[in-house]
Amino acid sequence: MDDIRTQRMHFVERTNPDVAKAFKFFFNPANEEYMRSTFLGKIYEPLIFNVFVSEYAFGNVAERHIPR
Repeated sequence: MDDIRTQRMHFVERTNPDVAKAFKFFFNPANEEYMRSTFLGKIYEPLIFNVFVSEYAFGNVAERHIPR
C-alpha cells in the first residue's frame, strides 16, 4: 500500500508541485499543533490518494474525473 502512495506522490510532485508541497506541510506531524490552532475542520488528502479502481478497464474513467 505504501508503494502505491509513493507512486502517487511522485505523480503529484511531477504534475502539481504546489499541491505536493501543501500536502507535505499539512500532513507533517511536526505541524500538527499549528494546524489545530489555525483550522477548525478536518483537512482531507488529495483525491488521488484515496481512489482505487479494481478493474483495469475502468481506470481511464476514474482518471478523467480526477483534476490535474
